[in-house]
Amino acid sequence: MANITWRRYSLDTSVLPTGINSSTPVGPNIYHTIQPFLQELECQHPSSLQEKGMLTWTLHKNVEQDPAKANVVVDELVKDLERVQMADKKGCIIPLLLTLIYVIFQSVYIPKDLYDRAYAACRSLLKLPKPYCDVGLACVRHMQVERSKPGALYQRTVIAEHNLWNESFPFQEMVFVFADAALFSGPLGGAVQWHLESGASQQPRASHMRTVLLHTLQAALGNSCHGNALACALKDAVGTTETYFQEVVEAVEHNSEEAGEPAGGYRDRLQRLYRHILSAGGQGEASGGSMCETPLPTPVVRYHLWQEEDKLWLPLEKWIQQISTETTPAMQKSSRISRDSGIEGDLAENETSEVPAGGSRVCQPQGGSQMHRDASGEHKWVRKHCVKKKPPGRANSLPAISREFSIDLDLDEDRDTNLFHFTASVVVMGDDRVLGRLAEAYHALRTGGESLPLMSRVNLEIYYIPVTDQHTTMEGTGMDYLDVASHLGRVDPWYECNINSLAHWIPTLEETAKTSRSWDPNPFLLDVLSYYKRTAWQPVHFTIYSVKITHPNQTLERVFLTHLEVDFSEWINTKVETAKKETTPTLCGPVVSITYRKVSLNNRHVEKGKSCRTTGVLISAIPSDETEDLNHDQLTLSFKETKTSTESLIRSRNIKIKTLENKSFTVRLDKDTRRTYEDVQSIEISPCQNPRCIENKDLTLPINTFSGSNH
Repeated sequence: MANITWRRYSLDTSVLPTGINSSTPVGPNIYHTIQPFLQELECQHPSSLQEKGMLTWTLHKNVEQDPAKANVVVDELVKDLERVQMADKKGCIIPLLLTLIYVIFQSVYIPKDLYDRAYAACRSLLKLPKPYCDVGLACVRHMQVERSKPGALYQRTVIAEHNLWNESFPFQEMVFVFADAALFSGPLGGAVQWHLESGASQQPRASHMRTVLLHTLQAALGNSCHGNALACALKDAVGTTETYFQEVVEAVEHNSEEAGEPAGGYRDRLQRLYRHILSAGGQGEASGGSMCETPLPTPVVRYHLWQEEDKLWLPLEKWIQQISTETTPAMQKSSRISRDSGIEGDLAENETSEVPAGGSRVCQPQGGSQMHRDASGEHKWVRKHCVKKKPPGRANSLPAISREFSIDLDLDEDRDTNLFHFTASVVVMGDDRVLGRLAEAYHALRTGGESLPLMSRVNLEIYYIPVTDQHTTMEGTGMDYLDVASHLGRVDPWYECNINSLAHWIPTLEETAKTSRSWDPNPFLLDVLSYYKRTAWQPVHFTIYSVKITHPNQTLERVFLTHLEVDFSEWINTKVETAKKETTPTLCGPVVSITYRKVSLNNRHVEKGKSCRTTGVLISAIPSDETEDLNHDQLTLSFKETKTSTESLIRSRNIKIKTLENKSFTVRLDKDTRRTYEDVQSIEISPCQNPRCIENKDLTLPINTFSGSNH
């Protein structure tokens, strides 16, 4: 960690004990971590963005290494969440919410009264507009799960991320990092791969089972659990570890109410298991004592250098095939479970929280819940379940932190939903060029352009970490290679702090690898990626556009995501100027005909057109600022250089371009020279249609962020 520079504060690197008594007073060090974090949240200066991300990582690292600090951190975060609501400082709400839920997620034991305060603070956000109510609603649902069954989120995450498949919880996840070969084919790629794959948890299956047992029992039993004695007993339980593990998983996933068990049945069941483990391990009747730390293992990461000719989805297909082969016999016996991967599926309808008056419409998230008035006249959130058959005695259950917006690649209502247990988290590293290639691959997958039958079984989630080697704008165009990242940072400031800041930090790993004598992987990159993957629930949707490119002898259909450039720069008209009658070349280009469609006030489509002389055309799907919403889907057409004094900008979803002089031009998609097309006579642009929707809906590429779009 010597490579990470701190402006004022640093991680507490004191020697940490192996056993921690939950009643031991927490020293001032944790306050030295919390207070700078809280102070920086309110700072709006651009220079503080990277500092916020570093302080967030420091805070979570302290909690991970010393679980006794979690209660103090939760208490301080809840107080500050209450304060910023009263002060109407909305910019701090989502960072505080996600920090709070992640600390609870990492903690070993949180007292019930502290859970109740945190739950009330999250619930009070449901009356706020989007995106605050959406993130607040997800956090409320996580709180409900943890309050009723402490340790559930931690347990489900470890099971899913580390291939601990079992019938009670048959979900599996894998993180695939695809790095653009144009940027990562050299030493930088090797350094990034080393830090991601070597830093990931490589413990054996039995070790992860013991970690889950230790964490869940401590979370459920609290101070009545002797962590050190339990850890010793589990270490000696070589032949019975999996039996204990299956028992604790069944306890978490079991629906106590449907089975007719009392409200305390979960804790009583784990208490009996705890005593049995201690007795079998020769630890006696240890009723209370210190708690052991159980750091949340980082997910397994599969790093791929994405070459131009590689098929993006092939590694996912191989993974699904491998897991299917290992788990198919048991999967055939498992129940049919909700396929929308939303944590709300974990809750029975009578568990769902009540929503304050006035929160009915502004708080309604995508796809999952609706407001319902019961017989008493009170409003409650009711889950619109999409489960075909729900077996008795088992609640719907999903991996860890919510997957409310997972992408269903096959919307066939008749298909066997019990196969829909895989989540592939695709993390793309690069700039706007790699996102254009991602859109192309995603379009081929959704429209049947690639024959990958197993992909119909997967929840696909897309994440984006910006990195570029282009530190200046494209010559003569004024374009940036990180336009998408800049837009995501504008609509989601927490993405700007935690993810966009990596664009400048990741390239330093190449130089560090050359000079460092240490072979220990730096945990920072993998920790941030894990945090991003586990808490970024809200997608920003980018419409994928189709472009029909007409050549003299053929017509091609391609897609682009955010940018298309038409170049006429080789056209030079000469004019005689100056007193010496010297010939001065002047770039003014050909006469171009542009036809576009506008939507009138009465919602009718009106075809319009214009002609002008220009050296080039730029078409962008990225709004100029955060006040413009991508969901309104307007391409902006501008001219590089024109002799016409008419309107210089055109906004439309459907655009046709051709020259009136029967001359050709060059087209470049998403700023990528690898996707350049020459000798083009005309182009026709329109949004791609989602082939699996009955209604005419655009096909969009969803990129997960912390807050989603503000609109």
